Formats: sequence, C-alpha cells, structure tokens
Amino acid sequence: GRPRAIAEAKEHGRKRTVHGLLRAIILGGQQQDDHDDIATQFEIEGELASVIPFKMGHIHDSFVSTWQTTHGLVRYLHQRLNQNVFSDIDALMGNIRRVTEHLRLHPIAGEKLLALIQARNGDDTWIDGEGFHWRTYSYIENTEVFNLCPDTGHTFEAGRIFASFVARLGIFRPPVWPPRFPTFLTGRAGAAIRKSDREKPIRKAEQAREEPDFVLQREAFCSIIAAPLEENLLPERVIHYDPKINNVLFDRDSGKAVCVVDLDTCMPGSLLYDFGDLVRTAGVDNVEKADFFLGARFYKRNRQNTSGTSFLLRSI
Repeated sequence: GRPRAIAEAKEHGRKRTVHGLLRAIILGGQQQDDHDDIATQFEIEGELASVIPFKMGHIHDSFVSTWQTTHGLVRYLHQRLNQNVFSDIDALMGNIRRVTEHLRLHPIAGEKLLALIQARNGDDTWIDGEGFHWRTYSYIENTEVFNLCPDTGHTFEAGRIFASFVARLGIFRPPVWPPRFPTFLTGRAGAAIRKSDREKPIRKAEQAREEPDFVLQREAFCSIIAAPLEENLLPERVIHYDPKINNVLFDRDSGKAVCVVDLDTCMPGSLLYDFGDLVRTAGVDNVEKADFFLGARFYKRNRQNTSGTSFLLRSI
C-alpha cells in the first residue's frame, strides 16, 4: 500500500525523488527505475519530508509534498494534468500564467494568489518519462473549501472575491487567447448528444438517458446568452467559466474568501455565465443537491445578506 511504498522509498535515501514516490502511490506500491526527478525539475528548495495524494476536483491527479527548509516546513501542490481533457497543455498553461500575472499587478487586500512554480528549464510544466505533464503550485495554507455553501456569510464572500476576480480581468486584453472548450455553455452540447446517440448502441444510450434528456429539453435556453454574444450585442471579456463555490479558498480562521482557484477554464465569454453558475452553487443552504432554481430562490430570499453575488452584475 501507499505507506509501505513511501517507507521503502525513504529507506533508499532521503533524496528519493518526488516522482518516484508519486509513481509508487499511483502504481499501488510498484517501484520502477525512473531518473526523471520532479524534485529537481522544479524550483523547489529543501529536503523532501512526505508526499500524499490530495483529493480535489475530478480532472487532474493531485498530490501535496512537504519539504523541510531553513524556514520550516513548506508544502507544494503537484498535479499530473489530464491531457484527454486539455490536449494543448502549452495553451492551457500560457493562459494561467497570463491571468495570474495580471492579477498580481492588481492585488486586493487579503488575497492569496495562486503561484506557479516554474520548471528549471523555464517551462511551466515538466514532462515525465511517460509523456505526462506535471505542474506545481505553492500550497495555500490555512484554507478550506466547501461543496455546499454553509451560510450567507460565505455566499457573500464567494460573490465578493469572484466579482473582484472578473472585474480585474475586465481590463485584461490578451493579444491571443486559444479557445479551451469551443462548445462550453454555448448550446452546441445538444448536437454532440444527438451525434453520440446515433453512434452508440441503443442499450448503452438508454442507460444514461436522464441527463441527456435534461439538456435537450432546455437546449433553447442556451442561445439566450450565446446568440447575442456571438452577434456582439453582449460584451465579451475573460471570465472564470467555472465559478463554483468549491473553487474558492476560505481562510479557516476568519471565513474570508482569499483565493479563486481552478483557472483552467478561464477564457472569453459573458459575465452572465459566471453569475448564473455562482448563484447555482453559492446560493444554497442545508440541501444535498445544488441546482440553479433552488439557488435562485435562495438568492432572491436572501438578497440583503448575499449581495456579494450582485457585485458580479455590477461588473458587466
């Protein structure tokens, strides 16, 4: 198992590579000789103390390493990127680099920005021996995330920090912005579903009928924003595109929102997309499932206490 794999790795010397430990975890304890060393490929100083899987999201494989340094223990977040979802890694990382650098030029009080750790060769990712891209962030300490918003105070904070995030990106005009998901939130998902129905066996399609039918029944709604956006009747700007409540880090002590994370989907779009998705996930309380209609009712019922989400609309 994982503890045994880590222990065996440490017995081979304190300088056992992070990559070797990650491989031991991923492969269930199987050891493989691999001179590709993530510990030396990124600008990380100190001696490795531990590395553990980090359960966050469902796209990338994430791990947290702890390093003993002259300043004490320091942690980093390593992610093996999902290249099935993000095929153009250079474009992905270029977008994230531009967004984080722009935000760093326009800081707000109390914010803790994502900080990419550059590879020693000057790139933002390191490619291991199997062709996987890895990236590394500094770990933001003393923070927590919520899959469901616990109270209106946290709703306000989520709205406040997302509003600040998109407001600062409102003056961001990158010369080139490679598209990440051309069909994301544009109404073209219906065509993809119908194509899949034609190509897949009927039995397989029937096993997952509820979700596709839900999308197809509401397909017309998608053009309400997408059509005027394509006709330049709505302003286009760089937005987050996935502003869920669990993409906000909250300070454990104060409850203040301190960081917007998961910048992989940042790209030009309508601010209305971000507002709607935030209401869907941040405007719920004491429920097991977040849906837009419930979130909208919660938002209307508590507008005085959840006005942080209104900051998003003021940025349009």
